[in-house]
Amino acid sequence: MEQNTENFTLQLPEKTAEFNKTDVNKIAGFAIIAFGITLILISIAVHLGILASFAEYFCSGEKVQSALLSTILPEFTKREAFSEPEKSEIHIDTSPSTQETEASPSSPDEDNTTLDAPIKNSVSRDLSTKNPHGFALKNETTYNPDLEVLWSSPNPIEKTDKLWEKYTEDEPLVLIYHTHATESYNDTNDSGAYRSADPERNMIAVGQILSETLENNSIKTLHLTEMFDADSYNDAYFKSAAAVEKTIKKYPSIRYILDIHRDSVIDENGNCISADFTYNGITAAQMMFVVGTDEGGSGHTDWRNNLTAVLHLQDRLCSKAPSSMRAVNLRKASFYQDKSAGAMLVEIGTAGNTLSEAKRSAEIFAQALADYMMGKEIG
Repeated sequence: MEQNTENFTLQLPEKTAEFNKTDVNKIAGFAIIAFGITLILISIAVHLGILASFAEYFCSGEKVQSALLSTILPEFTKREAFSEPEKSEIHIDTSPSTQETEASPSSPDEDNTTLDAPIKNSVSRDLSTKNPHGFALKNETTYNPDLEVLWSSPNPIEKTDKLWEKYTEDEPLVLIYHTHATESYNDTNDSGAYRSADPERNMIAVGQILSETLENNSIKTLHLTEMFDADSYNDAYFKSAAAVEKTIKKYPSIRYILDIHRDSVIDENGNCISADFTYNGITAAQMMFVVGTDEGGSGHTDWRNNLTAVLHLQDRLCSKAPSSMRAVNLRKASFYQDKSAGAMLVEIGTAGNTLSEAKRSAEIFAQALADYMMGKEIG
């Protein structure tokens, strides 16, 4: 019995030791993993802090904010939104229909606003398309869309009366904004830069005429008056796209999204071109649609719907106000026009035009858009 007891007592601690050793190994393993994860997290935090400080110092906080903002946008916006300039500073129509005329004195603003910047020399040219219905492309893509086929297609956007049944007449159908709001005109530019931070002298003033004319035609309209390019011209698209995204989520009734700009046209001699026409005896600024595609990698495969809506309006505008429209500019970048078939970028005038000429064109454009939305016949 003594021997059995001894054997029993010797085996008990041996089993206990084996059990404790297993637990210790498990705990040690978990501890090592936790410690490793902690080190990784600390390392990431440190590196992010260093990168943020570096970017803050060399790029400014605004650029950091824009970079972070871009992460909430669709993937394509980070690949191709800035793959090409929004416009060419040397952008002259060389078609046979282009005719140069003597520069005429600029008309004073209709509202008799006192202007600080002097009116600079400009050369007046007719840059309008003379093709039937205004159907012509300044094509910067490899696509070759059939304009007649698209034009004969139905409106890709629901009729206004149907939208009113769905959302009521109090809900907005049109959104106006300005990616480059500080763009200005020949008589409203600051220090010769053709930019102004004064909302009564830049694109916001033009957008206001658009908005008021649409409202007067019973089309509920929202007008974003933020100057997205005030601090950084290059970051403006990130900011405006985020603002548009936020707005259309809040107001799902919106179908027409208008980004209103002014173009910059320079001739072969470096002269600033004023693209103008006469409407009811008054000089106005010629206009141009810019239509984006998916060729830059955006994934905006429905761009032909946008082009269809543009061609409908191009036809209506050329009928209502002959010589008012330049050839449609088809581009590789999407310009965020995937938001709706009614998303359009419209160039109203050039840097050589005056603000009053642009305002007159804005009124003409808005009236044509209202008639189109209401389904009125062209006449």
